Amino acid sequence: MARNQWGICKGQKNSVTSKLAYIHKEKDLSYIFLFGYPYASGREEILILRVKELDMEIVFHNALEELRALADLDNDGHAELIVRNDPELHDVTATGNIGTYSPYIVYNLANFAIDQMLTEKYNKEHYIWEGIKYNDKLQVLYPKNSSRPKLIKTK
Repeated sequence: MARNQWGICKGQKNSVTSKLAYIHKEKDLSYIFLFGYPYASGREEILILRVKELDMEIVFHNALEELRALADLDNDGHAELIVRNDPELHDVTATGNIGTYSPYIVYNLANFAIDQMLTEKYNKEHYIWEGIKYNDKLQVLYPKNSSRPKLIKTK
């Protein structure tokens, strides 16, 4: 399933043929992701179910930032969910776009809580780190060559 369908399983095989559902299997449990209708500004809502043996429980049911990846970031055998709101871009330069600070957020699927340590680590490796909250006062250069963004100034 490609990223433009729902964002997190590029290169991963889906067990169902649907753009509105994805099944992620781990050793002893599975997660079922069900997606609301996609709009230009994001998905209507997302429902995540955890299935273990004969038990099923709702892990999450609400709107969520744009899903970016599902990966085992801490090598514990369980995937984490990486989400992010797209930054607001407001200026174009010869080297890239200038926009707001919008960090990636990493959720632990076991309890669907933000993992502060992995969130900071992921942003330091793939983006920049200026805290967990979106901040329109921080200006970031998003290079045209897809290299890592850089903090350029504050308002």
